[in-house]
Amino acid sequence: MRVNEGVPPPGGGTAAILEALLEVFAPLDVSVGDDLQIARLDPVRTFGTTPLWCDEELTRGALTRCKPTLGTDVVAELYARAIGTSPVIARGAIRLEDGWYGRWCSGALHDVVVVRFAWPAGFALELPLRGYPFTAIRPLAKRLDRGDRAVAAAHRALWLPALCKVRAALGVDRDEVRWETTLGKDFLRTLAAS
Repeated sequence: MRVNEGVPPPGGGTAAILEALLEVFAPLDVSVGDDLQIARLDPVRTFGTTPLWCDEELTRGALTRCKPTLGTDVVAELYARAIGTSPVIARGAIRLEDGWYGRWCSGALHDVVVVRFAWPAGFALELPLRGYPFTAIRPLAKRLDRGDRAVAAAHRALWLPALCKVRAALGVDRDEVRWETTLGKDFLRTLAAS
């Protein structure tokens, strides 16, 4: 989502965006500008040299598992620090149809979803695993493979209501933003109408 030129900065800013996404995205590692990192890292458990997030569990599958309802304390800390519209990169747990997941475990831990926000550039949801979970890709232990289109459609449907809340969380009108996506015209129309 790109914000049009001349739109004044929002009141809630970055914390409001992450709060709008909490039902599908739990921020567990947030970098604010160059000066601040808020991370919920386990002080003991690692995968190689990478610390696991608190309540992130390694599994026999390709993705780590996480407990639901994480991230609210990170959002509360962002509000408490009054970060406004500072640039943010957030990594964390994602909700899929059958539960909450963390990172792809393939020799190292890889992000599944990354949320970026900067004013006035806007909001971006990055899907570094070739569009997974919104595309028909399936993470396996050592590679990405073809997945099920119906599962990808279900993931998009699960996430769409939260993504539609992002614009409102910023407090900007529909005509003050432009949505861009590679996920098809119907998805784009729904976001633009939100």
